[in-house]
Amino acid sequence: MKKFLSLLLVLMLVASVAYAVPASNQIVGGPDTLRRHFSSNLTELPLTTDGTKLEIWEGLNSIIMDSYDECIMYQELEKRTGVDMVFVYPPVGSETDNFNTRVATGNLPHLFMQARDRWGSKSIDEACEDWCFDFTDLYNEGYAPNYKYLRDTYEDIAFDTILDSGRLGVWWQFDYVGSSPWSGCWVRQDLLDANGLDLPVTVDDWTNVIKTLYENGGYKFLIQIGANGGGGGDLDTTHYFFSAYDTGYEFYQVDGTIKYGPLEDGYDDALAILAGWMANGWMDTDWATYDWNGHVAVVADPSKYSIIGLNYGEIAQATLTAKLTVPELKWTPINGPKLTADQELHLRQYDYLTRSQYDALTSRVADEGIEKLATQFKDYYYSQDGGDLLSYGVEGISYEWDENDVLHWIYDSDESAQYFPINMQDETMDFWTVYPLFKRHNGGYLRDSAAYIMQPEVWECIAEWSKVTPTYGLPMFSLTAEEANDYANYHTAIKTYLDESIAAVVNGKMDVSEWPTVQQKMQEMGIQECIDIYQAALDRYNARG
Repeated sequence: MKKFLSLLLVLMLVASVAYAVPASNQIVGGPDTLRRHFSSNLTELPLTTDGTKLEIWEGLNSIIMDSYDECIMYQELEKRTGVDMVFVYPPVGSETDNFNTRVATGNLPHLFMQARDRWGSKSIDEACEDWCFDFTDLYNEGYAPNYKYLRDTYEDIAFDTILDSGRLGVWWQFDYVGSSPWSGCWVRQDLLDANGLDLPVTVDDWTNVIKTLYENGGYKFLIQIGANGGGGGDLDTTHYFFSAYDTGYEFYQVDGTIKYGPLEDGYDDALAILAGWMANGWMDTDWATYDWNGHVAVVADPSKYSIIGLNYGEIAQATLTAKLTVPELKWTPINGPKLTADQELHLRQYDYLTRSQYDALTSRVADEGIEKLATQFKDYYYSQDGGDLLSYGVEGISYEWDENDVLHWIYDSDESAQYFPINMQDETMDFWTVYPLFKRHNGGYLRDSAAYIMQPEVWECIAEWSKVTPTYGLPMFSLTAEEANDYANYHTAIKTYLDESIAAVVNGKMDVSEWPTVQQKMQEMGIQECIDIYQAALDRYNARG
């Protein structure tokens, strides 16, 4: 039997991998948040006493706050560093346009927060030649001692934070305490129990579960692939199904060789199975129309699905909503199916210590002669004290440590009420709603990614999904400016064509026997050039060690 389709989420130009990457120093998180000593505290505070202003750009779309000035973490950060943080906000929904306009017109802040989400396909090296302030020289001169400590101490951080050009360029997010995988597949345990079915393990098991639960209740399988899958909007989750057949949705690597899944054996077999499920009525016919919000909304309907894909951040609310009408409902995490029960899988959603999120200082700091202060300010984010502040908030207000160095959240205590603009004891507002008032989520800093109040099923799914080691993943390699431009010129059209072709096959508008024609078309469109670009980048990455 031919090899079959699997997914790796495509994180544009970056991701993470086991091959040729040093062993991860990431700490595995758990239900208890523990006091850690992962970094150094080499910053001499305050950094300034003259109230130097740093203009910081970041999007804000919140129902609980009008300004980041209301966040106690940022208030404390200003007190410690002496820096006056002046936030500027792009219009909601137009963040990328605002970013691009600012870059094009030179109307730069001193710091772009979460810059990776905004500047599109431009490489970091190319940005450093334009508007991004590269702090490499100041790093070498000792102005980023905490960042240097991390790079000197942990080989995987050193490996992932330097570009092929030798620049550092941007300030990466380090999840030194991990909470991944954060997305995967879920099956309705209550329906399995009611029908005398075991948790599905193999492809045949999955087929039997999907078929039986459709026949005994009309429940369907919700798949997200093509234009609505793979990275965009976190809809990569249901691609776990395909990892049984040892290939990738788009790009992946095997022993250092870049592969492109649609050209590999088995891709058409995968599509044939999906098309067959669709023809039998076992799949949601509207799968291709859902965006992320639509996907999350429909899975909360307890009458619809037997197996879904979803992030653990959304499963609790989906379950809570569904239980209003079906109290016995229970979603149980499962890995993608196998051809045989003892098969080793190689792909799943994954993150490593160095994440693809980052912040970027701009050339404005050099223009105004504050580049040293700005570098020291960002470096404080990577000290242990700075990382704790951004991860947990202010000790004694949002959290406290007990005698066993276990963290306890106290943001909703009577004593802490005076520090917040809203009633933190309001039962309609859970942790995930109110945390921006006291801690940071993503961005360039030393992050304890387990420092959230999570439902028990979160740790259950992490334990289950982590049974798969993503050895076929791609590392955080970087493209040169020329490569990034060439890649975009080829890949944009190819990806659109691929998505359309997948949808056509699954929905029965194209017979799977025509897939070789699709492969030939992608060759003509330049897919080999894309493969070669990725191969060159991967080779450079592997040579760093």
